[in-house]
Amino acid sequence: MTARHAVVLLAVCAWACDSGANTLGGSLSTFHDLGFATVRARLYSSELAMEYVRENQEVALRVSLRRSAVEPESGLVADLATQGDVTGSTQRTPLPPLTAGTLRLARFEAREGASVRGHFDARFEAGLTEVGLHGDFDMPLTIVHSPGSSP
Repeated sequence: MTARHAVVLLAVCAWACDSGANTLGGSLSTFHDLGFATVRARLYSSELAMEYVRENQEVALRVSLRRSAVEPESGLVADLATQGDVTGSTQRTPLPPLTAGTLRLARFEAREGASVRGHFDARFEAGLTEVGLHGDFDMPLTIVHSPGSSP
């Protein structure tokens, strides 16, 4: 392989990795629609939330991290069961109860438009069984100011 071929191969691999940065998957999909049209990351005074949103604006899935439990930062690994949550609904039917989960923030900066990149894994109690969910995200951050607070 020539150096030129290696450069082209690396460029194609980098493009392919970036094109699928926002994903959802897992056994939860057997009864919960994981389809989404857009993604958004929002930093509130109380939490950081990554949302996978359908075309009809229904939030298919929301992964959140409570700032009272831990402050988001690059490299953070958080326990979603104690420091955050995973919620969502399909046709107004909510997700089953979260039993365990981990959120990893590979990139985070509390700045408007900054890239929020990471991965999460979650487990849910669905009757007598447990189902899983995992996802990757890479999206620009929107800072949502509380009413009456200065930007």
